[in-house]
Amino acid sequence: MLKKVIGKTLSFKDGAPKVSQHHNLYVAVGDEPFYRDQIFNKLVNSHKVVCEENVEVIKIDCAEMTQPEVFSKILSRDLFTKKRLILLKNFTKIKKLEFFSERNFKDSIVFETEKAGRSKAYKELLKKTIAIDCSKPKPWLEESDAVGKIIGYLKRNGYEEVTQDTARYLYEQIGYNLYKLMSELDKIVMYKGGLQFVGPEITIEDIDKICVKGMHYNVFDLIDKILSGKKKDALSLLDKIFKNESSPGILLINLWYTHFENILYLKSTSKKDTELTSYIKMPPMVIQKKLVPQAQKIPTGKVIESMNYLTEVDFNLRKGSFDLRYHLEKFILDY
Repeated sequence: MLKKVIGKTLSFKDGAPKVSQHHNLYVAVGDEPFYRDQIFNKLVNSHKVVCEENVEVIKIDCAEMTQPEVFSKILSRDLFTKKRLILLKNFTKIKKLEFFSERNFKDSIVFETEKAGRSKAYKELLKKTIAIDCSKPKPWLEESDAVGKIIGYLKRNGYEEVTQDTARYLYEQIGYNLYKLMSELDKIVMYKGGLQFVGPEITIEDIDKICVKGMHYNVFDLIDKILSGKKKDALSLLDKIFKNESSPGILLINLWYTHFENILYLKSTSKKDTELTSYIKMPPMVIQKKLVPQAQKIPTGKVIESMNYLTEVDFNLRKGSFDLRYHLEKFILDY
């Protein structure tokens, strides 16, 4: 059975490959760091079970070391260490990949990279490894992927009555950020588990009590409240952002500016939602349900005026001492 997967690329959905005493080379390749980390962590735990001994874990970033330093680190073994699991981050930075394909290693090695290599040596190395594709889903599939993960995680923790709408609501607050999503799910489970009565349901009210929205989605809500005339609520949300984010300054300005830039683009293009994702970098559902309605409410002149104001604020902020919060509150009140 092991021979059937060596030299082939598995999907992350297949899970971490089973650890064998007879195979020790793995490749985790793709642009989703959460998946790559999960593969490595599962391999660490599996090695401890299969090998029935302490496994030394070594992490090497090939972008921060020279090629000879990497090779020396791998070849230098403690005489008393029986088994090592080595993580090679950014391994495609190494030019001489033949070093790995032409040798037999006692240690297990996990080769990790965001982008696949193109060289002949890379392809030869893949023939000796079990490779796992750790790519993100396409933008139009992000919502269904995240919703499935949310429902699956909560059901595994005993919350059977989780609706699609509730899971989608959580995704809409955070976006496709798997690290943050898992962090918020852990907080929800801990919160519900700490109550006297634990029901099998997670509600939108639970999410609003516990979760901190991604700043990107807070910008959506800020503009919604401004356009609805709820300036007091917008100021309260701005206050929440400053309390929950360690350094919201330039990031918040950039997100706000980019948001208006996307609105301006929407007002001047005839592209379909599915085509817009490549430029706006949002799922079609978010574009259609959140961004398009805002674009319909704001005149083009007002969008440009807002962008000019934010550019001026950003310029003054970068110059030095500047009361950012005052000028953002003024922007809300004067809108």
